[in-house]
Amino acid sequence: MHPIMETFLREAERWEEVYLDSPSCFTVDVLSKAREDLDAYNFPLLRRFNCTAYEFCSEYPDGAVFQSIPFAQLDRYQEYVCSWHMDPERLWKIVSQLAQADTLRIAIPSASESVIKLPRLRSAFLAVDTYEATHLTMDQVLACFDMPQVEFLYLDIPRSSFIGVDVLCPVPKQFQNLKALRLCGSQQVSNGALTCILSHIGTLTDFGIELYYTNTDARHLLGLLRPKPNSILLPRLQALRITPPGEEGIVDELLGMLRERFGGVKGLEFSRLRLFSVYHPASRDALPDAILDELQSLKAQEGWDIRVDQRWHGDFWENEVFL
Repeated sequence: MHPIMETFLREAERWEEVYLDSPSCFTVDVLSKAREDLDAYNFPLLRRFNCTAYEFCSEYPDGAVFQSIPFAQLDRYQEYVCSWHMDPERLWKIVSQLAQADTLRIAIPSASESVIKLPRLRSAFLAVDTYEATHLTMDQVLACFDMPQVEFLYLDIPRSSFIGVDVLCPVPKQFQNLKALRLCGSQQVSNGALTCILSHIGTLTDFGIELYYTNTDARHLLGLLRPKPNSILLPRLQALRITPPGEEGIVDELLGMLRERFGGVKGLEFSRLRLFSVYHPASRDALPDAILDELQSLKAQEGWDIRVDQRWHGDFWENEVFL
């Protein structure tokens, strides 16, 4: 056994979390060759498994790297910038064991042949791995799961791909009680789909959408969010997060919506906004001065929590959730 693994295994029974941070081929090779030694341990305290920036491949058959991980006892399984496109069935074998997990984050290269039951899952971060799954829609991904307790749903299709099929239209019953929803990347969200989503998930307290990349009609969104006597969509909304819209000249509509959502409307009952965030990607031109100046002025006048990240490099779903 490699001396590094020997040192690690001395403490294996105390492990509560494993984090493989951008593992090199050397690291994976060491782990793979240590499989027989790892099998001697049952990792009784292990509850969280994370891996970043790795492409799993057939070089290590049957997922030898993860062979000894007790997936059935994990609370959390998360992959960041990982790909299973060369061994997609192995990913589904892992996910099917996560019956105790409350958090799952994966990029999916293909649809599962059977529905995966995750009865305790509360937070699902699901992306389409478009390396090979160029025609896989997000609704096909969601149909792979039975997760009746899910409250936080984060959906992403990489910006390098665009699949012209509306997401969450219609909204499956298991997602009609969500508390947080993020629509990220190049997903299609037409006016009809957006109306459907906001009408059927009235429990949302936190909603985020990448307007530019989802090709969403910002005016339509702002109009839907303005409370009306006979129609208050998202009555519990406390946090709204967007990337800058592609349209010009929507300052008045944006400010009108914010004044009503933060300040309330006489005679109408709904939760007030506690946070409004604009995430402006560093790769795009600067946010128009008209929007930036008005948002800063409104924040100064009213003291509302309005944030603008002008040099945003992050992941749209990596932000705190308002419950």
